[in-house]
Amino acid sequence: MRIPLQKKEIARGFQYLLFELVFLGPLVTMILRFFFPGIAPAYVNFVYFAVNFISVGLIFRRYLVFTYRVSKKIIPKILAAAGIGFVIYWVLSFVLQFSIDKVAPNFYNINDAAIAQDSRKNYWLTALGTVLLVPMVEEVLHRGLVFGVLLPKGRLLAYSVSTCLFAFIHIMGYIGLYSPWHLLLCFVQYIPAGLVLVWAYDYCGSIFAPIAIHTAVNIIAIVNLR
Repeated sequence: MRIPLQKKEIARGFQYLLFELVFLGPLVTMILRFFFPGIAPAYVNFVYFAVNFISVGLIFRRYLVFTYRVSKKIIPKILAAAGIGFVIYWVLSFVLQFSIDKVAPNFYNINDAAIAQDSRKNYWLTALGTVLLVPMVEEVLHRGLVFGVLLPKGRLLAYSVSTCLFAFIHIMGYIGLYSPWHLLLCFVQYIPAGLVLVWAYDYCGSIFAPIAIHTAVNIIAIVNLR
């Protein structure tokens, strides 16, 4: 059973999503660099993640609490969705990476490269942000909010918009810095994850299923950077 969002949660959620996409990153960066000149990017990113985590938690606290209560009754279904989704994600990602290597042998994911660079200087801070803070924020906004609101208008529309928005946020900060072709390949790389995460939420109705998958994927990624 999917917990419906209240009108005020939807309104505040979309307002915050727009604010996050356009203003939050530059604002956090400007404030931190004003008070702490020379601050490392890893600290800036962590504060950004933390502000996101707290803001989303406050806006959607009712939704998260009620979803948690319902989720305790369907734990086997959540675990099944998370397990199946995790396996499908890795299969799709392997096939996609194999295809990309054929057409662009020197390609690398720019977002992954940025995380790897942060982790070399501040590993545990980077790990804490990507594993504990990021999954809840992205799943609540892109699956709980965007997918949940669009689902009554059509499942194809809801899947498409949620998945594409999820992929876009991972490349938007690099627009103008890399070629359109490189950005397109990075965008495509996030499609399998976006589809699997939204399927897990659609299948069991609990946001904790995609959060679990997202967390597991990020744990593996960050462990591989050690």
